[in-house]
Amino acid sequence: MKERRLSKKKNQQILATLAMGINLVNSMIPLAAALRELPNKSDLQVQQPKREVKTLEYTVLPHTLNFVENMVFGKAEAADYSVDFGVSSGVASMSSGDIMVIKGGTGTVDTMSGGVQYISKGGTGTVSALNGGSQNIYKEGIGAVETVISGYQNIWNGGTGTVNTMSGGQQFISRGSGIVYTMSGGMQNIFSGGTGIVITMNDGSQAIRNSGFGTVSALNGGTQQIYAGGTALDTNIYGGTQLIGGSAVNTTIDGGVAVMLDGNAFVSGLTMSGGEYMLGADGGDYNILGQFEFTGGRLDMTQNKDGAQTGTQEELTIENLDKAGGTFIMDTDLNNEEGDKITIKEAANVGTSYIQVNDTSLLNGTVTDRKNLLLVKDNSGKLTFEGKDLNNGGIWTFTPEIENGLNVKDNAGNVKYVYSWKLVKTDTVPQGAKDDILLRDKEKQIRKDLEDDIVSSGGDMTVLELVKKYISQKTGVRHNTEANYKFVINIIAKEAFGKKRIDKVILTDAKGWLIKLQADGRGYSSIHSIRGVVRPAF
Repeated sequence: MKERRLSKKKNQQILATLAMGINLVNSMIPLAAALRELPNKSDLQVQQPKREVKTLEYTVLPHTLNFVENMVFGKAEAADYSVDFGVSSGVASMSSGDIMVIKGGTGTVDTMSGGVQYISKGGTGTVSALNGGSQNIYKEGIGAVETVISGYQNIWNGGTGTVNTMSGGQQFISRGSGIVYTMSGGMQNIFSGGTGIVITMNDGSQAIRNSGFGTVSALNGGTQQIYAGGTALDTNIYGGTQLIGGSAVNTTIDGGVAVMLDGNAFVSGLTMSGGEYMLGADGGDYNILGQFEFTGGRLDMTQNKDGAQTGTQEELTIENLDKAGGTFIMDTDLNNEEGDKITIKEAANVGTSYIQVNDTSLLNGTVTDRKNLLLVKDNSGKLTFEGKDLNNGGIWTFTPEIENGLNVKDNAGNVKYVYSWKLVKTDTVPQGAKDDILLRDKEKQIRKDLEDDIVSSGGDMTVLELVKKYISQKTGVRHNTEANYKFVINIIAKEAFGKKRIDKVILTDAKGWLIKLQADGRGYSSIHSIRGVVRPAF
């Protein structure tokens, strides 16, 4: 290494010598002036000096020394250090204006409070304590900082950088790789093809931006922020917060909080045994792809990252629920039969999961009559759910047993099933099976029926009971119309068709019954009246 300045200690010694010299000059000036005025040998009387020479006063001397020191050190501190191939060298400190360039060699700095260390071409640079300035690593350079309190470690274009302990400052990574072993403050920024790892994060943050890849091996505190276009890989969360606006792949959660900020977040491969997982609570559609092992903790669909309960209704699709045992928390409005929805495409025989509901109508005491609300669609038919208390008894127990379909209860409290071979239009029906409508279309029909207080699968309701129920809703009719209703009920009550269960009635049964009435001698007017009541009842 070539050093282009004297050390500060040497310069201070020079200044001390200079001060002593000035003092000596001040002492000699009066004597020299007196000697100059001495008389010649022929003179018998000593003459007084004709003029007085003024000394440099000590009140002026410190200002002079400060000026000289600033002038000398101002030049000395703006030093350049060059460490070429095969050369190893180090300096005790670097400050503002200093530059160390390492190309193939090895350079060390004990304390950096300013300046820049450049490392490239296979060179290696080390800073023991980074309190300011920056270490810049590029083109296969390797840089290491023992402790970062302030300042920057910049890694780009093939560089590699490490920080042992970070309590402040920042590490920037672009098209390079960087590691922080222990973070208690500061920030790791990753973008544009960079790869960053924090081994242990107790505080501080990791920001993963467009085309960046980041990992926190143990997130105990602080924040991992994943922006759109950024990807978090293999992060393990025990505390702190993960905010997902980009992609999170193979995440393990045993504590802390993870939040999908909106429906554009990409989550694949999730293992959860504790902690809390939240959605954006913005009314959007969310997806968890790959395997979801959910053995503990809570997946909360009711509040956003700020803890605000928005009351919006989200839809979550889980591709494969591989393990169960965790709790889903969902917004519902049972009285209006609205709420969050979960669809599970595939699942293993994994036991029981739990559902808590934050139900507006239950908490307000406004639920009337029997209400049915679909919360979970399990396309595998292998899952079991149980309800759990939430908010002072606002509980609704939901225990579906679903096989490619829905499980609902009718108004008599009986469990009925509806099936469909088709989930999407492209699904094919097995050979020999009857073509069918989509499952979601059947679900819509069930919801409409429930709103109309009709049992979709028929239950034990007969034709006569259905007609009576229909007529009971016709209030304020004229006397003649009321008499006609009674006439129709009396006829149906005498017929075997009236005792038939409505879920067993098909169109040909109805036509055959009308033909029988005609054969029994009923006139056209009577048959027309009967038909005019029975048809709308169905």
